[in-house]
Amino acid sequence: MIARKQRKGLALRPDVSRPTPAKSKAAPWQAAALFLSTLIVYWRVGTFGFVTYDDPEYVYQNDVVRRGLTLDGIRWAFSGMHTSNWHPLTWISHMLDVSMFGVTPGPQHIVSVLIHAASTVILFIALARMTGAVARSATVAALFALHPLHVQSVAWIAERKDVLCALFGTICLLLYASLVRRWSTRKYIWLTSVFTLGLLSKQMLVTLPFVLLLLDYWPLQRLRSAAELRSRTVEKIPLFLLSAVASIIVYLAQCGPALRTLEEVPLGLRIEKATLSYARYLLKAFWPSRLAVFYPYNTAPSASRVMIVAMLLGAITFFAWWRRSSQSWLLTGWLWYLGMLVPVIGLIQVGGQGYADRYTYLPLLGIFIAVVWSVADLVAPHPGLKRPLIIATAVVLIACAIVTWIQIGVWANGETLFRHDLAITHRSPVASSRPAGTPAGAGHRTRQRADRERGGEVAVTVAAPTLQDLALSFPPARA
Repeated sequence: MIARKQRKGLALRPDVSRPTPAKSKAAPWQAAALFLSTLIVYWRVGTFGFVTYDDPEYVYQNDVVRRGLTLDGIRWAFSGMHTSNWHPLTWISHMLDVSMFGVTPGPQHIVSVLIHAASTVILFIALARMTGAVARSATVAALFALHPLHVQSVAWIAERKDVLCALFGTICLLLYASLVRRWSTRKYIWLTSVFTLGLLSKQMLVTLPFVLLLLDYWPLQRLRSAAELRSRTVEKIPLFLLSAVASIIVYLAQCGPALRTLEEVPLGLRIEKATLSYARYLLKAFWPSRLAVFYPYNTAPSASRVMIVAMLLGAITFFAWWRRSSQSWLLTGWLWYLGMLVPVIGLIQVGGQGYADRYTYLPLLGIFIAVVWSVADLVAPHPGLKRPLIIATAVVLIACAIVTWIQIGVWANGETLFRHDLAITHRSPVASSRPAGTPAGAGHRTRQRADRERGGEVAVTVAAPTLQDLALSFPPARA
């Protein structure tokens, strides 16, 4: 029986280089510490209001969502393309919030924080089970929880789709860790079902089958030959098919004013912009400063800068490939980062943004894994450096928590968000397109007062620019 399963490629070969399952269990206290630290850093968003950028269309000006969770609302969520997207589970989540809390922003913020904290814990457990390295897995999960680039995904109600997608994505990782240890049809059905829920939240998860193949390479070590590569790819065909269907759906959803044509944004410009975006995200991962909600599209990037960045990315790729035998995590982490960003890197340009912090929510996990495992591997032969490494790790995580805490304050309301955006970009159409004489925080104050007086009925007095509005004012592309 065992031989038959191995021929089919459905059983994980024992790997003596990895710890036994008993030694790779995640400690409950570490999981609790990750959950609580996430809540502590993010909890004050419960006092925040809506912002007048996408929140109106997603929640407080959306008549369907404002009715709460109803059968008509569920049909509406599944039956059409709304806000140039198709993410029915995200809509249902907003409806459920309204049914439970009314059209009040505070509780909806807290729900997003709880989802983010849950994803952090699940990620930790999944990595610990796959690698057997509990401390390293906890560090990666802590970086995911506390990194400033993730504030946009967690503190913005309209980005509920990000945290939902990540929740189902991390659950998929946990299910896969169980599946490869002991294959069963029931586990595979669970994996496929949760993956489907993730795609129904946001199609960013279409790259998950690719990520699972990378995990087969390292740490699961299930790709030791071309035959095993074929076998592991075949076993993921249902997942690849779901990704293909989701990709087609999201492309159709975004066909419209927001989708830029090749005449507006030539292919060469898209490739240049994608190259620079990979570098920008990488730079902000290590130095997360001057974060904005909207970075205008640069239609004339420096050719020399593009060339230098392309050479740098190529050098990193070559180094990861060169070290694949002794430091396999480098190749897995780097390709995780490159691959997960493909859907949003700008080769298919939607809207007028050049890049966005929220796009790094899941892709940066690859960088975290590569860095954490590399540093730990460098220090491992030197026991005397263990304590300094622990101290340095604590300093980095505390610094991330402090910067994240500061960045969270930017999202208190529309006024704080747009003033910050203008200070960073100086030409943000999100902030500058506001009606003259209308303070950005007025809508927030009016909504809070109306909600208290009328039990959840929201009065809206501020015009709300959306991604579609920005697409219509997209600057002309260079020739």
